[in-house]
Amino acid sequence: MVEDKYAGISIKGRTTVTVLSPTQQTIKYEMVDGKGGYATIVEGKVTKDER
Repeated sequence: MVEDKYAGISIKGRTTVTVLSPTQQTIKYEMVDGKGGYATIVEGKVTKDER
């Protein structure tokens, strides 16, 4: 859990990285909403280029 500042307000968030394989990962960043749950802000998939 990290604490970020947005518009001068401290907001708690968390980052989740899931390794699917040596060349693929998923990434998700969530922030605490007003009800104490988490709202997804950014979600993505990473594929490493095999060179």
